[in-house]
Amino acid sequence: MDREGWILLRAYGPVVVLCVLGLSGMAILSGSQDNSLTIGIFDVLRWVPIALIFGAFALFGSMSYRLWRWWRGDGPSCVTCGGPLGFERAGRIDRGGAFRGCYACGKAVNHRDYE
Repeated sequence: MDREGWILLRAYGPVVVLCVLGLSGMAILSGSQDNSLTIGIFDVLRWVPIALIFGAFALFGSMSYRLWRWWRGDGPSCVTCGGPLGFERAGRIDRGGAFRGCYACGKAVNHRDYE
C-alpha cells in the first residue's frame, strides 16, 4: 500500500469500525424487540447503535477537516515524513508530555515539534 493509502486507512479506519459496530448492533437488536424478556432493555439499547453511527459521522467530519487543513499546509505535520498528525494525546512528563501520532509513518511526534 502506498503512502496515501496508509494515511486514509489510519485516518478513516476508526470511522469504519464505528459504522460496522453500529450497523451490527442494529441488526442484533432488531430481533430482540419481539422478545418479552428484553422489551424493557430494548428501549434503552436501541439508542446505542444510533449513537455509534452519529459518532462515526462526527469523526468522519473531524478527520476530513484535519486532512483538508494538512493538505492546504495549515495543519500540523510530521517532522520525519511530513505526513498529517492525529489527535493530541497526553504523554508521560519524563518523555516530553503530549504527542500526536503520524498517519503516514506511525511515529509519535512530541508537542514541541508541531507547536
